[in-house]
Amino acid sequence: MVPWVSDARLVFLVWFVSIAVVVAGLLIFAEIKFKRKKKHEATRKREKTPIERMKIILNRKGDVNRKFEIVGKTAKNYFQEEHGMANKLDYSELAKRFERSGKVLETEFCKKMFELHYSNKRVTEGRVEELGDLLVEMGRKKKVSKDMSKVPSVWERIDRFFGDIKKVVVSRFRARAASFNEKVDRDARTKSREDYELLSWVRKAIRMGHSKEMLSGLLKDGGKSGGEIKKILKIYDREIAVVSDKKTSARFYDGEEGVAQRLIQKEKSRLEKMEVLSA
Repeated sequence: MVPWVSDARLVFLVWFVSIAVVVAGLLIFAEIKFKRKKKHEATRKREKTPIERMKIILNRKGDVNRKFEIVGKTAKNYFQEEHGMANKLDYSELAKRFERSGKVLETEFCKKMFELHYSNKRVTEGRVEELGDLLVEMGRKKKVSKDMSKVPSVWERIDRFFGDIKKVVVSRFRARAASFNEKVDRDARTKSREDYELLSWVRKAIRMGHSKEMLSGLLKDGGKSGGEIKKILKIYDREIAVVSDKKTSARFYDGEEGVAQRLIQKEKSRLEKMEVLSA
C-alpha cells in the first residue's frame, strides 16, 4: 500500500497538532476562570438592589406614608453611594448640587421630594409612584453608564485575547485541513490515473509479444530508474500470469487436445451408442 502522506506532511501535522493542544489548554484554563467569575457576577446580579426592593414594596398594597418614607430613605442611600452626597443634606440643597452638575433626573426628583415634604400637597399613591419611577430610571441610567465605562478585568481581557487567537487558529486550521485534503485527493487521483495508464501500457506490451527481458531493455533505454523498472516488471509478472491462466483454461475446455474436450466427446459417444442399442 502506497503511503497517503509523506514524511514532511506528517511532521507538519504533528507540529500543528502540538501547537493546537497548547493553545487549547490555555483557552480551557482561561474559560474556566472566566466562567467562575461570570457565575459569581450572575449570583450577585440575582440579588435585588435597594431600588428593586423599593419598587416591589411600592407595587404592594400598604400605607402610602410608609411607602413615601421608604422612597426617601432609598434615595438618600443611593445618592450617598453613587454621588457621595451626605445623608444630612436636605432635598433643596441636593437639587442645587445636582442642577450644577447637570443631573436632570436627580434634580427633578429632589425638587419633587422637597415640594411634597414642605408644601400643602397631599402624599398620594400616584405621587409616590412617580417618585419611585424617577429613582428606578436614575438607577437604570447609572448602571448603563457604568457598564459602558467599565474597564474589562484581567480575566475578561485574557478571555477576549484567547478568544481572538482561537478564531484565528480555527480559521487557519480549517484552511490548512481543506488544502491538505484537496492535495491528498488530487495526488490520489493522479496516482490512480498513472497506475491505470501503466497497466494499460504493460498489457499492450504483452499483446505485442514483448518478453520480460525485452521490456526491461526498453525501459532502461527510455531512462527509467531502477525502482520504476522493478515496479513495471512486477506488474508484467502479474499480468503475464493472468494471461497464462486464461490460455490454460482455454486449452482445457476448448482445445482439440484438451482433457475436458476428450472426456465430453467420449461421454457423448457412449450415450449415443446406448440409445441405438435400446432402440
